[in-house]
Amino acid sequence: MEIELIAYDEKLQSINQLNAKITLQKATEVIDEKYLTQQRGRYLADYQNLAAGEYSYKIVDDKSKQSSTGEFIVFGAGRESRDFGLNKTMLSYIANLTSGKIITPENISEQTFAATSRTEISSREIPLYKNYWLIITFLVAFCLELFFRKRWGLL
Repeated sequence: MEIELIAYDEKLQSINQLNAKITLQKATEVIDEKYLTQQRGRYLADYQNLAAGEYSYKIVDDKSKQSSTGEFIVFGAGRESRDFGLNKTMLSYIANLTSGKIITPENISEQTFAATSRTEISSREIPLYKNYWLIITFLVAFCLELFFRKRWGLL
């Protein structure tokens, strides 16, 4: 766990010359007392393997005697134990919007899932009949051929 301090003065300018000391307490017992390390305008204190419980901290600057306090809780179990699963309210809302339904583990045995087979044939059609200039050209060419065959005696 990391505690981070970013200090500003009255003009909201970053204060970079602090000598900040943190005191970490669990109930009334002092757990640790150390100076914060400065990294890129931030002051950091890193704590690993803290026992579960409620903690409080106080950060005091030795020069200006300004202080900041805070509290936090460390849980014994991991994040996975606080994961309560799916957001059923949101899923129900989405199912209503899309004309669907929610299937819970309790009623999944009542559901029937039918697989359907569908064959789709796609073809590309070139609509020559819509191009009337092509039809007129074909008819004129056919008529000219008949005319010349008759004139030359080939019919």
